[in-house]
Amino acid sequence: MPDLLKVPPLQDLEQLPYLTAVILEGLRMSNVSSHRLLRAYPDTTLSYGDFEIPAGTPLSMTPLHIHENPDIFPDPFEFKPERWLISNQQRLRRYLVPFGKGKRGCLGKNLAWAQLYLFTAMVFRRFNFELHDVVKQRDFVVSRDTVVGSVSAESHGVTANLIKKVIHLNKDYTLAKIDYIEQDRLDDWTLTYMRNTAPILLE
Repeated sequence: MPDLLKVPPLQDLEQLPYLTAVILEGLRMSNVSSHRLLRAYPDTTLSYGDFEIPAGTPLSMTPLHIHENPDIFPDPFEFKPERWLISNQQRLRRYLVPFGKGKRGCLGKNLAWAQLYLFTAMVFRRFNFELHDVVKQRDFVVSRDTVVGSVSAESHGVTANLIKKVIHLNKDYTLAKIDYIEQDRLDDWTLTYMRNTAPILLE
């Protein structure tokens, strides 16, 4: 992405291995759904290994327990995009289920993937961030099942400071100027800056 202001084609972004790995790892750790969705086969006896599951037995699973399974993902609570760059990453993808699987998988999965590639690439290409007042156990680790995976009720969310580089665009998306900002100034004017400038992410 040599041109800071140009949104690259989605097809080009999809060919960037480390960007893809970052998105995959983010999906694994985000655990959007923690709720068990029950299914039952009313007329069919199912076989699983040496087990037989009688017809009508409710079955369920949660992505949370798959994505945090250390037998599948070693060090599951550590953000390690590199795990998706190894030779057997296709095996790992079998166990990545943020959008569900099969006929009942998310209808918007392809749109979501496109948004993830474009948003992640453009934001982190143009800006630098530093986590601010984030406690992993409080603000990130899922501790409550509210259909979606929720963190502690004491959490104020994951917050970050925008540091170093701020790009100002004209309304025709040409570069106006670049500011290098001291971190202690950000709290005073970052939101004002974001409101008063032209859109910066997608043309």
